[in-house]
Amino acid sequence: MPARHPVSMLAVLILPMLSATPPRATDPLDRLVASTSGTWNCSSVSNGKTTTYVTTWSRVTGTRWLRGVNRSGTSQSIDMETYDTKQNLWRVVDMEPDGSMSVLTGTASDPDHITTQSHYPDSTQTVHYDRLAPNRYTLTFDFILAGKPAHWVDDCTRR
Repeated sequence: MPARHPVSMLAVLILPMLSATPPRATDPLDRLVASTSGTWNCSSVSNGKTTTYVTTWSRVTGTRWLRGVNRSGTSQSIDMETYDTKQNLWRVVDMEPDGSMSVLTGTASDPDHITTQSHYPDSTQTVHYDRLAPNRYTLTFDFILAGKPAHWVDDCTRR
């Protein structure tokens, strides 16, 4: 029996893989969970004042929810985020330590660049999430607070 040429063996192994159906795009929530899970150091600059906080992101076991626990000193807030694959809609619930909360939604499917608009308690909040690198993201806030426009950016880096 003649020896097989290494190139022909390679073709036998590779050609079936090239003709296979490409894998389905990953669920945007799964991609966001994979890229944000872990602990992040964040700084927020507003009106010339810098505030620092630590955020820990993790998927709530057995659910389609990503939880962010934000800690600054003795204060703690919680963000819950999901992606509705049927409506192609991001949903965010932001719960503050004083009992207040916000509910926001956004339609972008790219988990590296998400813009959300508030619906509760009103529609005056816009938040932009932008992944700048595997170990860095920003949150840009545009709110109306006490009747006046407010704008600030949080810059977060992975620990």
